[in-house]
Amino acid sequence: MTRKDKLFHKVKNNPRNVSFEAYYMSLNYPMQLERVPEGFCAYVPLLKGCKAFGETPDIACRELDAVEVRCVPSS
Repeated sequence: MTRKDKLFHKVKNNPRNVSFEAYYMSLNYPMQLERVPEGFCAYVPLLKGCKAFGETPDIACRELDAVEVRCVPSS
């Protein structure tokens, strides 16, 4: 279970006792995947600067999961 999944369950099970970060991390943001000369670029249009690159689509998406944690709004 990823960190995002754990936060989602925490928000779902106890919505009044969660942090600002946990709430935003529990949201499902739409992701875009594009082919670029270097491989693939995965990004979340709703989160400014939230993008990751990889040689394959799978690698780009895994990298994006790690980057997304740092892209959510903070209090």
